[in-house]
Amino acid sequence: MLTDRDIRSLKPPLKGNVIRYDSGGVPGFGCRVTAAGVRSFVLSYRARGIARRLTIGRYGIWSVAAARKRAAELKRAVDIGEDPLQAKREAAERGMRFGELVELYLTRHAVQFKDHGKIARQRIEGNLRPWYGRSAADITRADVRRLMESKAVDAPRMANRLREVVSQVFAFGISRELITGNPATGIKRIVKETPCERVLTREEIGHFWTALDAAAVQPAMRSALRLALVSGQRIGEICSIERAELSDGGTLWTIPPHKAKNGKAHRVPLSRLAREILDAQPRIDEGPIFRGARGGRAIQPEKVSKALFANLAALGMAHFTCHDLRRTCATGMASIGVDSVVISAILGHSPRGVTERVYQKYSRDAEKRQALERWARHLLQIVSVEFSKVVSIHD
Repeated sequence: MLTDRDIRSLKPPLKGNVIRYDSGGVPGFGCRVTAAGVRSFVLSYRARGIARRLTIGRYGIWSVAAARKRAAELKRAVDIGEDPLQAKREAAERGMRFGELVELYLTRHAVQFKDHGKIARQRIEGNLRPWYGRSAADITRADVRRLMESKAVDAPRMANRLREVVSQVFAFGISRELITGNPATGIKRIVKETPCERVLTREEIGHFWTALDAAAVQPAMRSALRLALVSGQRIGEICSIERAELSDGGTLWTIPPHKAKNGKAHRVPLSRLAREILDAQPRIDEGPIFRGARGGRAIQPEKVSKALFANLAALGMAHFTCHDLRRTCATGMASIGVDSVVISAILGHSPRGVTERVYQKYSRDAEKRQALERWARHLLQIVSVEFSKVVSIHD
């Protein structure tokens, strides 16, 4: 039978684990040792034809005799048709609050994302807090469906994103054996999403730029929206821009790898118009340039998108998103003759060919700067025409 000497003599494997079973004692009872040298008592058994292995406890905390006695109790439960491991999981699931599961997901899984789970945390904390005090096991498909339907009223695509993040949280819980079910499984997207093709017309660009000042949008958000149209960068990258990312006298913005979508530093030459937008912000040397109404944290891209959506009627414009401003910038540059390779470089798109990805490392900064200056001048011409229309109406 398994003794203290046997357990102490067990040598850790190079990887994984090995188990020394109790010969002549409780069937399936043994001691497992991992590559890290951790020794724990286990019981291996079959329940409804499925192989199971339940950890009783760590050696040193549990004696051999106490662990063997517990294994015998568990084995008797197995013999009458019970599944101790499943019962243990269900008990843990009943005690696991959704808020606890979320925190484990964010700190042990989402933190590995390129943005360190920032977007996931924003979506969860902004929409799922009412669930935090509930047992994770009590969240139902009906709860998920109601969440999506409520969100779809003003943000249909975000409703789909929430379904995805709920599914990811519960999938994490299942993988860690904290819960047994996923209430988002089988729930379809609330709206069918198609690739966006919205590009603002010349008239819409001018109207948007001039009418934005009268919209119920925070000043920093207005500036961020304008910079998206001027620079062609993603609204999330714009919202988090810091002065420490600017160089060459403020004429070059380097988006650091942890903020860039492709995980690589991205150099964006700033046109004179872009610099004027940034220089108009309150001068704070450290931290974000675009700050919320209270002047502390950076404005959040989702709140900028929500503010834009809420003001579309007041602006008198058909639906468009922050990302459509980026597309409008790219399309506008193409319309004035900017080469597609340069446009791709400005947008920070990852090159597809082997030559571009592996061998060609030229930054095209000069070409990007020239293109963005041309686009800024073109924008100002459009805006001046719209402004003259507004003035003539009031005259």
